Amino acid sequence: MLILLGIIILLLGIVLILFTFLKLYIAVEWYMDQSEQVIDLIVIILGFKCYQYTLDFQEIFDDNGKESPSLSDLGGKERLSLLKSLWKSSRLERLETETVIGTGDPQVTAICYGLLHSVIQPLLQYLPKQPENLSILVDFQQERVESNGLCMISIHLRKTIRVLRKMKKKTRN
Repeated sequence: MLILLGIIILLLGIVLILFTFLKLYIAVEWYMDQSEQVIDLIVIILGFKCYQYTLDFQEIFDDNGKESPSLSDLGGKERLSLLKSLWKSSRLERLETETVIGTGDPQVTAICYGLLHSVIQPLLQYLPKQPENLSILVDFQQERVESNGLCMISIHLRKTIRVLRKMKKKTRN
């Protein structure tokens, strides 16, 4: 009986240590061209896919009576502040993209290219190493947007659990 209790306490200690040091990886993969726009959200723990959700933009933006998600669905300032604290404890691990943009008008295409670079360049300083596959190309001749890529964020699992508990308490009250 004492041995069984010791084994249970040892296993609980190992689980607590794992939760303290484990990282949760959230990967967002996207593929967009003229025919399809798809985003995959993947949650990885210890190298195993724990959750995968595929989002098709055609279903969201089609006007077929479905409600589209909005910021008001988040539940107010409390939830946003909890998500902000979770964001502060996260780390951008990887960013890759191959994007081609073209609006049909060379001037507007150049402005879009500049805006895209002004968004991506500040993100690069948060990466542990410079990305190998980060290309943004322009097409001044045609109107098209094509992109595929990957963005991976890591969060310590203990911080994630702490934020989820706070969110649960706030929603009860």
